[in-house]
Amino acid sequence: MSKIMSEVPLAPRYAAKNYPIALKNLSKRCQKKDEGEEVHYSELAFGELSEEQAKVALRFFSQAGLIENTTGANYIPPKEVVTWQIKIGEQSDAAKKEVRELLNEYDVFSEMMFVLNEGEMDLSELAEQVGGMVGIDEDEVSKMEKTIEVFSEMEFVEVNEDGTVSSIENTESEKAESTKIDGQESDAGNGDSLSVGGAELDKPDASGTTHDSRNDDGSKNEAPQDLTVNLDVSINATEMDPDDLEEKLEVIRQSIGHDGE
Repeated sequence: MSKIMSEVPLAPRYAAKNYPIALKNLSKRCQKKDEGEEVHYSELAFGELSEEQAKVALRFFSQAGLIENTTGANYIPPKEVVTWQIKIGEQSDAAKKEVRELLNEYDVFSEMMFVLNEGEMDLSELAEQVGGMVGIDEDEVSKMEKTIEVFSEMEFVEVNEDGTVSSIENTESEKAESTKIDGQESDAGNGDSLSVGGAELDKPDASGTTHDSRNDDGSKNEAPQDLTVNLDVSINATEMDPDDLEEKLEVIRQSIGHDGE
């Protein structure tokens, strides 16, 4: 007796890269047709894709709930898929987020993203763990690996050179946070000089040394030694004779440093 396989839809065969090609070819065909008009898989056999490859890929996507299988071997993708595949820039990015929401209804995808939310994992280990969560047979783990690779080709996850899988969404968030932090550090370091007490000083270099700025004529712009002068002088002129008053005023002139002007 042949073993009964699970009913969980998985990518059964052919290279993982063929699946998104089929999705793009479907979107191109739909763009040329009236809205809601179905497309037969045989119409997608162009470029790198054969009829059989298109048939297998579209059947998988329809079973996963991403596209609609109307009658026989005819298919219709939702607007989100077409926009994602055909448009570029912000429109495509926004549509991709909507496609992800559609894929969250597919247990394999949602469980895979749930696991990867905790961090990257080896491809084979991820396939086994997700397989256990959705209830696939042990003999189908290889198909689970291929299915994960399909989502890598669709750029929802990334299979790294060392065989680990990570969520692209997590990677993008980490990059955005890193860019934000780097930007703050860069802003804090903008400018080549500091102004202290009216004199301009160069900021410290990598060794921590501060260099003096120079005037236009090349002379050194010395920073004042006393940056702050606090004066608390109380004079009761009615109780002082002219000589004492003049002496007090002279002290004030010397403290200010410029003849009282």
